[in-house]
Amino acid sequence: MRLCTKLRPRVGKPHRRDLDSPSDDRPVGSATNKAMNKNESRNSANCSIRSNRSFVAGVICASLSLHIARLCGSPTAYGTEVWRAVDISLVSNKSYRDPFSDVQVDAKFQNSRGVIVVRPAFWAGGNTWEVRFAPPEIGDWRMTTQCTDPTNMSLQGTSGIVHCVPYKGDLEIYKHGFIEVSANGRYFIYHDGTPFFYLGDTHWLVSHERFGTSNVPGVASEFKYTVDKRVGQGFTVYQIEPIQQPHGGIHTASDEEPFYNLRDGLSDNDMPGFKNLDAKFQYIANRGLVISSAMLCWALDPAEYPKSYTKEYMALLGRYWSARYGAYPVLWTVAQEIDPPMYGHLNDEALAKWMAAAESLVAADAYNLRCRFIWRTRLQASHLNPRNGGTSHFIHGGLYNGLGR
Repeated sequence: MRLCTKLRPRVGKPHRRDLDSPSDDRPVGSATNKAMNKNESRNSANCSIRSNRSFVAGVICASLSLHIARLCGSPTAYGTEVWRAVDISLVSNKSYRDPFSDVQVDAKFQNSRGVIVVRPAFWAGGNTWEVRFAPPEIGDWRMTTQCTDPTNMSLQGTSGIVHCVPYKGDLEIYKHGFIEVSANGRYFIYHDGTPFFYLGDTHWLVSHERFGTSNVPGVASEFKYTVDKRVGQGFTVYQIEPIQQPHGGIHTASDEEPFYNLRDGLSDNDMPGFKNLDAKFQYIANRGLVISSAMLCWALDPAEYPKSYTKEYMALLGRYWSARYGAYPVLWTVAQEIDPPMYGHLNDEALAKWMAAAESLVAADAYNLRCRFIWRTRLQASHLNPRNGGTSHFIHGGLYNGLGR
């Protein structure tokens, strides 16, 4: 599931706009503007209530096309800017006992130049699957779906079209395209070859940071305030650790953020937690930061819950993670402190399970192999223990196995 042609997007010339002006919290690809809460902190609110008029103008033609397409019975049309994610919903007319594992859906997008991007769909609860797609070039992208259950005609062979217009803002990640590794494998670049400077720190327990509330006077949203602060400080990367279960405390307040629990499988009960994380990924992306995202859960979960976290389950979770968040400007990390043996707790069996998740993530990533540095580069910035050999032992001690080369 790779890009079949090396992409060089024809990005239109952007007009000038306040660099600190964030986009709103609407679903990316939607033509609806929502002002941020009037009680937002001064640092956030002074910028955030400005509507992203250029983005709305850029997709208004696509909205008209959508209306015409529905009247004429043509494939459903969607609109977005280049490198900006758009969500496409697929509703199944068939129910499954375990929709997460019983059926898989892929969406192939192809433009007039023959460039193909394949994006996996993710199960979004109930009978709904979502395809999240960020077009890497302007123009029309025609979508066709393929389902592992070919008898389900609501998921098999569904067609659509995404109208992609030039990006009209000033955020570097959308002007230059997603992050890649340079040809010599030694540094990061934007898709168009522009060098990328990595500057970021880590927001631990990001799932539990308040998105719509705060315990700090004058700050309406703890999460938004933190992201906006990093933008103002010139950071380019926002590292997140989506640890779900409490670590060293409890999460029982009345305004507690929803979180998911993968220790008993992935079900409808987990959807509020994923939607909470969706909103946070989306807000970071709308502020122009690259999201350096650890995967799934606490790194020790596969070791501490071995019957739940099988290799097959981890592989499905890796694909799911890429499907749900791979159309945002992301850099992948495998877990958190996955350096062996993680203080003696992460055994070879658990590491093999993380490898299965990582390999599945790599296979599902459609945007120019952003996973090729999972083990080599990003892991070096993790909490490596030199007494156990650190990265060198992980790569050369038999655990690397050439992943992402």
